[in-house]
Amino acid sequence: MRRAAFVLLLAALVAAPFLLRPRASAPGGADDTVVIVTPHNEAIRHEYELGFAAWYKAKTGRTVAVDWRVLGGTSEIARLLQGQYVASFRDYWTRRLGRPWSSAAEAGFQNPRPAASAPAEAGEARRAFLASDVGCGIDLFFGGGIPDFEHQADLGDLVPGGMERLHPDWFGEDALPLTYDGTLFRDPRGRWYGSVMSCYGIVYNADAVRRLGFTAPPGQWADLADPRFRGEIALCDPTKSGSMAMAFESVIQQQMHARADRAGPGGEAAAVRAGWLAGLRLIQRIGANARYFTDNSQKPPVDVADGNCAAGMCIDFYGAQQQEAERRRGAPGRVGFIVPPGGTSYFVDPIALLRGAPHAGPAQAFLEYALSLEGQKLWAFRPGTPGGPREFALRRMPVRKDFYAHAEWKPLRSDPEADPYRPGTQ
Repeated sequence: MRRAAFVLLLAALVAAPFLLRPRASAPGGADDTVVIVTPHNEAIRHEYELGFAAWYKAKTGRTVAVDWRVLGGTSEIARLLQGQYVASFRDYWTRRLGRPWSSAAEAGFQNPRPAASAPAEAGEARRAFLASDVGCGIDLFFGGGIPDFEHQADLGDLVPGGMERLHPDWFGEDALPLTYDGTLFRDPRGRWYGSVMSCYGIVYNADAVRRLGFTAPPGQWADLADPRFRGEIALCDPTKSGSMAMAFESVIQQQMHARADRAGPGGEAAAVRAGWLAGLRLIQRIGANARYFTDNSQKPPVDVADGNCAAGMCIDFYGAQQQEAERRRGAPGRVGFIVPPGGTSYFVDPIALLRGAPHAGPAQAFLEYALSLEGQKLWAFRPGTPGGPREFALRRMPVRKDFYAHAEWKPLRSDPEADPYRPGTQ
């Protein structure tokens, strides 16, 4: 009897988490569905799901559910897309076209620049893929770095979203510029669009910085190389996070610019080479102070806020959102975030329609919403304001230039003076 009671108790302990877990909402209960893969955090996903559902209902009279696929960083997303498209194209190649699968077909169908010696079959597979509606079961890729989207566009995984045809007035220097300060803000062929702007900086714990003997918080990238920060710097692995790779690129770019600005006539090339080496050495010294190299770009600001690390490198909105979290907890000065002057530039987090999207109509509607002024308000408005997020202040910079022309929206914004297009802000 005691043995039976023990077995029953053990079974109850194992089953309890499954029986008591909250019932997940079923996407099938909505009229339409859109499947989105993203590295964005829960706050962004929550607010965009609610905002899009309300906008879609008002526009179409139908309900829509967002099926989020969250894998981690953009590197993990890229591996998923690669595997899915290989499997889908292999099925298309062998079943629909009746061709035998080969290493040449696998290597060639996503190769935008085949070698002159590549087999003819590789070129045939590439042309077949670009003419097909082969999909990966996902509609949209939302958030990440520009290099990730350029790579997916080169592979052929992204297709034009059609926004230029639908809203030609959105595209131009006054709304969605093609480039800004030398950085591409959207694909010239419409295969991806910048949805929000970002830059990179230093998040720090004011108490920990004082504990280490500093009289002022770190203000430049080079400050993170100070030996007093040994074992206190939170860093993300740049091979796992597109945002951290671009943050490291900002460190190198600053060193290159500094030396190029001081170079005399004819000395620019040598100065750029010297700056490149200086930037790499600075990254090495910062890395020597690292407590870890995580594969999760959202971890450093959390650990800094908890005091597990004194400072870290992160994307601007992670730092701002951690400041917001500390403010809600009643400790507004505990966490600080600084953008190193001259040490970063503005980039965009893109959004793109994937080839073979299974829900192309709702997916294009989400893309339209994300680029509309209604969708852009979610990034910057305070929670509870008209058109703003419901619960979370996202504290990010909308990509549309005409957003900042609305002076009447300033009182509704979390950071009313933020304007990345204003001269002298970089």
